[in-house]
Amino acid sequence: MKDIIESISHFQGELVYNLNHHREKFLHLEHDLGKAVKTLNLSTYLRCCGAAKTKGYPLVHLFYAMLLLPFLNKTFTALWRHFFFLEHLRARKDTYYRALKYQGIHWRALISRLCLKAIASVEPVPLREKLLIADDTINPKRGKRIELTSYVRDHTHGRTVLGMSHLVLSYFDGKSLFPLDFSIHTSSKRPKESFSKAMDGRTVASKRRKEAFRKKTDLLIEMVQRAWNHGVDACFVLFDSWFASPKLIRAVYGIGYEVICQLKRNNFRYLYQGQSYTLKRLYREVAQEEMHYLPALDLYTCALIVEIPDFHTVTLVFSKSKKATRWVVFLSTDTSLTGQQIIETYAKRWAIELFFKDCKQLLHFGREQNQDFDAILAHHSLVFIRYILLAYILRVKGIYSVVGTLFEKRYFRLKFQGRKSPNCFN
Repeated sequence: MKDIIESISHFQGELVYNLNHHREKFLHLEHDLGKAVKTLNLSTYLRCCGAAKTKGYPLVHLFYAMLLLPFLNKTFTALWRHFFFLEHLRARKDTYYRALKYQGIHWRALISRLCLKAIASVEPVPLREKLLIADDTINPKRGKRIELTSYVRDHTHGRTVLGMSHLVLSYFDGKSLFPLDFSIHTSSKRPKESFSKAMDGRTVASKRRKEAFRKKTDLLIEMVQRAWNHGVDACFVLFDSWFASPKLIRAVYGIGYEVICQLKRNNFRYLYQGQSYTLKRLYREVAQEEMHYLPALDLYTCALIVEIPDFHTVTLVFSKSKKATRWVVFLSTDTSLTGQQIIETYAKRWAIELFFKDCKQLLHFGREQNQDFDAILAHHSLVFIRYILLAYILRVKGIYSVVGTLFEKRYFRLKFQGRKSPNCFN
């Protein structure tokens, strides 16, 4: 499994090599960004999704300035302190904060349109390579006076932290990952200082606040349905064991996508050869005796065709490494796949983990300093827009990895002193 993940991800070692080997392609990153913005119609989509006002600085210009911050290696305060921004906009601190809190922007529609445009602009790949990957991540917070902040469970570290949880649905075609949709979630365990503003329930901002209190699995079904309605062409939806439930599997399959996921070892019963089994019993009485070694994966596996009650037949793949004492099991609604193909496809889910890592380390995810939920939503939407732009630039240049070392100081920082500014304020 480790070898598969490393070969699929290739986002660290190979990315460093590729970008260093082709560094002459990134000598003018500001030009690439301006071209990507124009090709993907970012300004048009911003205005269509509500980023317009009758007076003052255009919201399109303000948000584009915010998009540039990681590439200039600047913090948010540089927007009203650094000469580069003052020369073009002369906007002050309050102007940017008001822009972030503006409640008329449909951020979900903007990200969806931009992502669909990017997907349509790159070369096609076989349907089997096209995946939708769902996962969540934690955005830790220190301040308790942040709207809707709460104590959420961090499953990665096995502890509860103060912050917010983010559910993300992304598109991955084996070469590039594009975030399609996301939602922010809170829990009922909130500090006394936390608050939620009273708003008109008909507005987009109010609906996003209500989403924060809903179950992730219900919202994931709606995200997958929106992807289907928008014509996102994918073969499988991948998610880990936290999301795996018969209800979610049935719902996603009913929408039109196949499902590959890891399963929890709970008491849910599957039908095998006319008998009812839990996963533990099925492994102990059947799979353990039929495990065989796959050299390509360096794993012992066993694939069984079983039936989920009130659904249909699925493939369960039991897997265990040589030295491990614990076993894991994967499910595929496509029974034509072999056990090796199911595990190799599921391993591609690792791409979204690296997406989270790049967003947090490079694109300022979680670094917003604002107590307002609308501003937090805007910050995170801008992070995903940055990622879409960079993923598109890499794809056009034929480098199939995540953004990684585009931020190497020697080659890829924008050199705006004495240079023509990016084509964003025109």
